[in-house]
Amino acid sequence: MRVLALLAATLIWSFSFGIIKQVLVGVPGEWVATLRLALAALVFLPFLRRAPLAGARLRLLAIGGVQFGLMYLLYLQSYQALDAWEVALFTAFTPIWVLLLEALLPGRRRSIPRRAWVALLGAVAGAWLIRADPAARPDFGEGFLWIQAANLCFAFGQVAYRRTLQQGGGRVDAAAHAWMFLGGTAVAGLVMAVRLVGGVLTSPAQTADELALSLEQLAAIAYLGVVAAGLGFFLWNAGARRVSAGLLAAANNLKVPAGMAVSVLLFGEALAPDGELASWVRKLGGSALVLAAVVIASRDSRTPRST
Repeated sequence: MRVLALLAATLIWSFSFGIIKQVLVGVPGEWVATLRLALAALVFLPFLRRAPLAGARLRLLAIGGVQFGLMYLLYLQSYQALDAWEVALFTAFTPIWVLLLEALLPGRRRSIPRRAWVALLGAVAGAWLIRADPAARPDFGEGFLWIQAANLCFAFGQVAYRRTLQQGGGRVDAAAHAWMFLGGTAVAGLVMAVRLVGGVLTSPAQTADELALSLEQLAAIAYLGVVAAGLGFFLWNAGARRVSAGLLAAANNLKVPAGMAVSVLLFGEALAPDGELASWVRKLGGSALVLAAVVIASRDSRTPRST
């Protein structure tokens, strides 16, 4: 069941990249993040009264603020500079951050695995090869940094969440997620409130236009909030806390080819301009380097642990 939970989350998320790029890229990211997380919080609201772990509520609020709130704000910002398939590809760095944080965060400190550095160098080399393509956007580097900051937040949340619940030993994913989505909504909502106040004071009419949503955009946010954020993250973290760090790192990589395939085949994005063989070689070669690096990062001989 733990592996099936990770696979189900991957399938759900594979559609999110194209939906955001094709439907929501013109909507302020703070607004999308706030609505998306608020909907996810409503999904888990009935579980709020169940105490997750003694004394862990504030910790779960903080974890959710980082893994959901801050991550979504950074993640959505990357779409301003990257195509959906590029966002999907560069989320492949997450397993590397998982390995590094497992070694560096207090509680289980150990030496950083050599393969983590090898994987990081390989992934950066792949990203550089894609960036070297003349067809790449001029703000590609900025988008790459945004998505890496989001990956770091996501990786931190996974590691911290797994450690928190393993310490308690109970099966309380739904209750924990209720608190985590509240934390994420609070962070995104605070940033949105600051933007809203500034917009109303400077240009109220323009701000109102930016926040207006079409039926298609409302449907997209409903999918992202209820299905992708609510159900998807619940399935992901439910599986994540029951497997080894190595298997979790490998599962992180599943959404990369799935997201790229859906963005290109279903939403019609192009990996490279037609007829430009050199551009295709750079994009495919860089993508292969990134994915190979994650395979290296995901190698782990430990058996999955069950709690």
